[in-house]
Amino acid sequence: MSMVANFYKNKVIFVTGATGFLGKTFIEKMLWACPDLKKIILLLRAKHEHNLQERYQKDILESDIFERIRKRCILEQQDYKTWMNSKIEVIGGNLDSQHFYLSDDDVHSIFKQIDITFHIAANVKWDDPFDEVFRTNVIGTRYLLDVCKQHANPDMHFVYVSTCLIFARWIGRCWELPIEFAETVCCKKHRKLKDMNPDMLFKRVTQYKDQVVKQIFKKDEINQNDLGVHKNLVENEKHKLLNQKMADWGRKLAKKYNYNDSYTFSKAISEHIIFTYKSHFRCSIIRPSAITGAITDPVSGWTQRMIAFNPLISKVGTGKLKIGAGNPNAVLDFIPVDFVVNELIVIPTKADVIKNEIAVYHCATSSILSFRLRAFIQAINEYFSKFPYHNYENKPIKDGRVHFLIPIWVALLFMRLQAFSIFTGTLILNKLSFMPFVSKKLKHWNILYKNIRNDIRIALMYQIYLTRGNWVFDISETEKLYNKLSDADKKTFNFNIVNGINPDTYWQECHLPGMRRMLHQ
Repeated sequence: MSMVANFYKNKVIFVTGATGFLGKTFIEKMLWACPDLKKIILLLRAKHEHNLQERYQKDILESDIFERIRKRCILEQQDYKTWMNSKIEVIGGNLDSQHFYLSDDDVHSIFKQIDITFHIAANVKWDDPFDEVFRTNVIGTRYLLDVCKQHANPDMHFVYVSTCLIFARWIGRCWELPIEFAETVCCKKHRKLKDMNPDMLFKRVTQYKDQVVKQIFKKDEINQNDLGVHKNLVENEKHKLLNQKMADWGRKLAKKYNYNDSYTFSKAISEHIIFTYKSHFRCSIIRPSAITGAITDPVSGWTQRMIAFNPLISKVGTGKLKIGAGNPNAVLDFIPVDFVVNELIVIPTKADVIKNEIAVYHCATSSILSFRLRAFIQAINEYFSKFPYHNYENKPIKDGRVHFLIPIWVALLFMRLQAFSIFTGTLILNKLSFMPFVSKKLKHWNILYKNIRNDIRIALMYQIYLTRGNWVFDISETEKLYNKLSDADKKTFNFNIVNGINPDTYWQECHLPGMRRMLHQ
């Protein structure tokens, strides 16, 4: 009998982010390995009841990820939908409201029965407007903590999914410590987030956005220097400009506090907020690194969308990226999604955490594998040499590989020179825009200029990850957690880096075939 499965018997758990890559994989493994749990309550965003049921039907019940549960129901002569509905309760709501747009009575009746809350929901896009990222990742987390504080069982365990990447710009070994202490231990030059008031910051964000809105929407013309396209803007271009300015401002603010981007900055702030609630219920934090395709569960190579390294891999395989940028010795930390899910499930069962303390666990590979950028590029090249993508004519793409790996500063210099030359050309062509053929050429150059500027922003965001040669996330506490498991549970809920991941075979036998199968069918 699995001790982990026995722990969850008759338990009620609350899950946010259920339709995301990690959330959906977590729910599948929980239902598969712990079928005797009483109920999983999912918070799904929905405008009305009909929309809620549509989302549940499409994103959960009909998802391919639950295929092995369907087969088990057939073997046990049970109706799949009936069994799933007996284990899953769906409520419609949104984290951007204090009570998720539910009444006080509804919130109380839901949370008084919850044993464990898994907060997985997050805006994980690095280049989204900062106000949207902050509202979801920070304000949403605090609203959930407030609800748990007011209505949940005092013995409830709150498990928060953060990220190892909050340490991206920090120096030295990154320890499994609450952010309050990690700031002091891991980074000497640092503006302390504990001195920050989230409400004041959100007010500052709102005020800045109001200023930008006035600048953009109260003018018929925008300085070409700010946009790089025609002066006469359509409405959607103004919104794009607003989002771009908010994203750029968020990155600048994050770097003032020694964080790389809006996403990691918001996650660090959320960890600080959780630290202030540790006296009300038990709290644990899991910090995964870059999450990649599954090794075994639910199937080898399982992935859902263009996450982590997938956009880069896709560009290489389709022949759109032939020159890579970065330090060949840079450590690329990755973690298969099923390892994250297994550790997430185990944490409440084995973590010896009490009130007024926070247990922190890293789910990362750099301290064991030291996987380098050079090896990553080699694995991609070898795979696409054997199994090339096919173009729209169903002919194999022969040039799906990286030919050169150059320093990232060289790539940035080249892109900036290219952007400058194109921008200068557009200024000249603007004088001749009355001519039809020039107008058409100008439109093409404007689009090219926007794409190059976007590539520069992306390169600057990823620069730290492609140049760091000694990036190490400590996993001492995670290893202790794994060693507490029984032999049977170590197989079922494996997250052992030493014996569980072979980087020489993982990419070519798991992640890349899985990405090809799931995303490019």
